[in-house]
Amino acid sequence: MFFIGGVLGVVIVAVAAVAVFEALSNAPEERVPAPGQPDSVVSRTSVADAASANVRDQLAQSAEHQNLGLEAMSPLYSPAVVDVSLVSEDGTAKKTAGFFIGPGRVAVPRSAVVGAVRGSVLLDIGKTFEVQRIVAEAPEVDLALLTIELPSELLRGFQVAFLEPLPGESLLMIGTAEAPGEEDTLHPTLITTVKRVRIGEDMVNIMVEEDLPAWSLGAPLLNETGKLGGYVARVEDGALAVFGAERFLRLDPLPGLTLAEWTGGATVESTRPPPETEDLWAEIRALPRPDGFEPAPTEFRGYDVRPARIEMQDGRLLLDERFSVRGSGTTADPYVLPWSLLMSASETFNPSRGKLVLPERVTMFEGTWVRFEGNFAIPFAERFVRELLVMQHPWDGCCLGVPPTPYDAIEVALAVPIETRPQFGFVTGKLKVDPFVRGKWLYGMYLMESTRMALEDESSEDN
Repeated sequence: MFFIGGVLGVVIVAVAAVAVFEALSNAPEERVPAPGQPDSVVSRTSVADAASANVRDQLAQSAEHQNLGLEAMSPLYSPAVVDVSLVSEDGTAKKTAGFFIGPGRVAVPRSAVVGAVRGSVLLDIGKTFEVQRIVAEAPEVDLALLTIELPSELLRGFQVAFLEPLPGESLLMIGTAEAPGEEDTLHPTLITTVKRVRIGEDMVNIMVEEDLPAWSLGAPLLNETGKLGGYVARVEDGALAVFGAERFLRLDPLPGLTLAEWTGGATVESTRPPPETEDLWAEIRALPRPDGFEPAPTEFRGYDVRPARIEMQDGRLLLDERFSVRGSGTTADPYVLPWSLLMSASETFNPSRGKLVLPERVTMFEGTWVRFEGNFAIPFAERFVRELLVMQHPWDGCCLGVPPTPYDAIEVALAVPIETRPQFGFVTGKLKVDPFVRGKWLYGMYLMESTRMALEDESSEDN
């Protein structure tokens, strides 16, 4: 709204300026006696100069008004900016800014991660979470992706702008909270203007008019729609620079390594899963399974099935050496499934990209009782709500939050209608894995039936 109003203001003022200039320049020159100097002449041109100065002032105010729009965005998007602490083997600690760019994924300067064996992420609400793994890196643009595990209600992240910003465009830079945990947290901000954009094969360099402050390392830059347009990193000589956010669209996150493993010399690329082949599948099918688990199916709802490695570890299921699941799948003891498990179906099943293999680690929960914590999207027009959407990310159905995908949203049918409209909670019901595909597009993947809702976790173990 600020942006639209500012543009309209510029247009109106510019039209008025042209009209004034035309009227004054076509009018005859008028001689006006000045006090004490009856023969002096005051030209209409001086009046036009004064009008032009006034127009320039109004144009400057209009531009400032647009920047006020960017400033107003800051409280809305600043929770996605975090303080990342990294510790080396000798105990030396260093900090950098970072920001969420996906479910539990934090983007940081790769140069800040070098030498670290452990790390933690401090949110602006004062809560700290340990870094789990480094799952992607792009040295040419000083970028690394770290993962952390945090509750669904704290998930947040920026959407990436598909196009790089244009010269003259204003961007909002947001730093980490100055007082994490305080009720009114403050984030340093800077509104900067794009001076030049250079597009290379592996990177997009964005030169800005303003000097980059020291606190800006690792900070995101947002455009007027709130999308990520760039981020601040280091170049080879140690100076700060802004790279385009389009690089995130080409990242390929992998299972990744702990910081200690990565610092020890292993590469993230080494964790890339082997190609999906019939030989690999035959090898997995030949592995022993815990009691009660049938051999892997070869087909599910008309699609091929990738078999899963199923193990028991500390009383939990360990699937494909990546996902830990507790519970037994009964009404009294439902499986507690992580969202990352549902999301992983996209690795082998994405019809728009020609991937048509369903992973058994997902299909195996068909017909079992499961529990999720998540964010709710509830119909507005109904008094008694019988169906809703439970999602990994918060989303208001329109503007705020991250729109769901078929992999991180579940269509829920409630056993008992509700009249309230909670935004977050827990659902327990019977899972149905039913890909809804039209043409090459996947519109839905998961459903829950006979579902009951709770605003607090019903399980005895902290989830």
